Amino acid sequence: MEIIHKLVPPISILVVEEDDLSREILATIIPKRFHHAVVYSAANGKACLELMKTHSPDIVITDIIVPGMDGVLETNRIPNVKPGTKLIVITTDSEMQVRKDPTLSSITVDHYLFKPVRCPDLFAAIEQCIAQVSGRTF
Repeated sequence: MEIIHKLVPPISILVVEEDDLSREILATIIPKRFHHAVVYSAANGKACLELMKTHSPDIVITDIIVPGMDGVLETNRIPNVKPGTKLIVITTDSEMQVRKDPTLSSITVDHYLFKPVRCPDLFAAIEQCIAQVSGRTF
């Protein structure tokens, strides 16, 4: 009897966070939960867009406020680099303020997470994005 293994392509995730420790924590915990994920990280919006061009991630996790480029501007440019990229936004603003901000109205955000981010919330958002990108369920 022959066993055929179906290769599962990795999911790529880009973490954009100005705080070095927060970025390192996110880049470390995500692959521990999602073994098939390749995680890239950027400290600012300019590096984010460069990594988008090079690695074409499936999911971007970003703060709205990042140095080098306004996070809103960064998130507006992501679909131009790779349409269909899932976007998880981390912010310190209250949900009502974020949703009422006119500069954010043109952005398609798949999930908002509010600081301090809880791992179960982050993992649930990533799981939903992965399911939409690849059809995988957990």
